[in-house]
Amino acid sequence: MKTNNVYINTQSEDTQTNSIEQTSNPETSVPLVPISKKEALKRFTKLAAPFTITRLIGMSSEFVTSLMLAHIDKNHLAASGLITVTNNFILTSSSSSLYTTGILTGEALSGNQKKESDVGKILNASLMYAIVIGVVNSGLLYFAEPILNKFGQDEVITTIVGDYYRHLVIS
Repeated sequence: MKTNNVYINTQSEDTQTNSIEQTSNPETSVPLVPISKKEALKRFTKLAAPFTITRLIGMSSEFVTSLMLAHIDKNHLAASGLITVTNNFILTSSSSSLYTTGILTGEALSGNQKKESDVGKILNASLMYAIVIGVVNSGLLYFAEPILNKFGQDEVITTIVGDYYRHLVIS
C-alpha cells in the first residue's frame, strides 16, 4: 500500500548507525515524523518563494535596463549584453565558491560535537580567499577592454564596456 506521506528524520546524525536504511524504511526504530505531501510542499514554498520573487525582481530590472539601452543605439545594447555575460562569468563563478563558507560553518556548529573554534578558522580562510578573488576580479574587470579585444570583440563595444568597468572598479 502506497502512502502520501513524506518522512523527516528527527534523530541527530551521531545516533544513527545506518542512515540510508533507516531514513528509507519507515518501519525501523529511528523515529521518523510523517508529514503530508501538502505540508512538504508548503514548507518548500515558504522557503523557495522569497528566493524566486527576489530573482524575478532582479531580472525585471535587467530587462528594463536593456529596453532603455536599446533606445540609445545598438552598440550600447550590445555592450550591455557583453557586460551582463562578463559579470555572470567572472562574478558568479568566483562568488559561488564562497557559498562553502556557510556550509562549512553550519557543519562545524551542527551535531553534538560543536566545533566553535573551527568557525573562526573557516571565516578567516574565507575572508582571505575573498580578498584574493576580489583583487583578481578587479584586475580582470579593470583591464576588460584589452582582454575582450584579444577575444575578437568589436572595439566600439569594448570601449563602452571598458569605460563601464573602469568606473565600476574605481568606485
